[in-house]
Amino acid sequence: MTSQLEVNINNNISIAELAAQQDAGFSVMRSAHIGNVAPYNMVLAREGFDMLLVDQTVTGVDKTYHPELLLQGGTEQAVAKTGILVCRSAVDVPQLGFEQAHSLDELHIAGLQAAIPGANAFTNTEYLRKRESLVGDITRIAARTMPEIFTRISSPEGEVVKAGEGQDFADIALQRGVIALQDDPRSNTAEVLVPLQVDIVANFIIEALESEKAEQYHLSGPDMALYMRAKNPTAQSVAALYEAVASSPGFAGVLPRKLQVQLVDATPASLATTVNRATHLQSLLGAVDELEQAQMVASQRKRDFYTTGAGKTATRAEKAVFDSEVREALARAGGVVVAAAAQNQELFLTPKTKDFVSQYDVLAEGGLFVPEQTREMSLSELARLKKTITKLTQKGEPS
Repeated sequence: MTSQLEVNINNNISIAELAAQQDAGFSVMRSAHIGNVAPYNMVLAREGFDMLLVDQTVTGVDKTYHPELLLQGGTEQAVAKTGILVCRSAVDVPQLGFEQAHSLDELHIAGLQAAIPGANAFTNTEYLRKRESLVGDITRIAARTMPEIFTRISSPEGEVVKAGEGQDFADIALQRGVIALQDDPRSNTAEVLVPLQVDIVANFIIEALESEKAEQYHLSGPDMALYMRAKNPTAQSVAALYEAVASSPGFAGVLPRKLQVQLVDATPASLATTVNRATHLQSLLGAVDELEQAQMVASQRKRDFYTTGAGKTATRAEKAVFDSEVREALARAGGVVVAAAAQNQELFLTPKTKDFVSQYDVLAEGGLFVPEQTREMSLSELARLKKTITKLTQKGEPS
């Protein structure tokens, strides 16, 4: 019987519970693109989870992490050319405090580790090269069984070229390997890029072998949580590649019969900010607690009034007065949340806006503040909390 890969989308778990699983020996890893790091990624780094940062992205094309920019205080500074692979991008503008960072990946990792001391952050290239033999075997199996997934190559200048008709990048990968496994991945040579499916399968296999467990936790962003759903073509090709690898000589009988990956979309853990802005976030969370108390009180008042109290015999006008009082009490509590949310606007913007709190903000503003709710609530509960606040701010009144 061949080994099978089972990926479960699981957000019914908290950051604190993930930390406990890591302490118990399970692999807990976050994979993200390299660049300006949003708060939820810093929460994960602060917790001690491995931060695998993908450096095969392209400057100017990655609109979420903006690797070619340094974002701080609502301003942006261009630090590298656009249209170039991050792993081949030099830093054009020396940064005070990071003069030793000559490449773009070195700069952003140095910024993250300065903001979050002890953060275990590394590039995907570093991660794969440390397991060169294993990853090389997986890559060759993929090139032979799924040549169609090898679609990109780096030009000597670091630009990405997509495969055209008649081009066989899989054959080149079989002959020369892929960019991440070269002796000098930064060299000015044309190299095949690691396909997404190879990257994912190699990662899952490495973590399974090194943890010696048949279950692992992979912390994703919203994109991976979508394309790794069972019916998605990418997820299906990942599963097919895993089975091809697991049944091949050298891997058969080595991997678990069923490798379970708990895929956790960690984006909702974004309720975190700089130490200098902590009081604003605390005020917001306190206002939400008060609104929830007001909603419970309102529900109880309605039950008492309409089932056992004066509402049973009240006139239409008296009922209207009562309902108005209840709505006004909820509106006041909701208004406090809306006002507090206005002091935390950056927490409700997508990173694509460039106004989010980055590692450079955290470094400049006293460190990272993580409220207990962000650690203790499940990711699904945090998502509902953010949705509630967003809905209030859009309507201007409680739901």
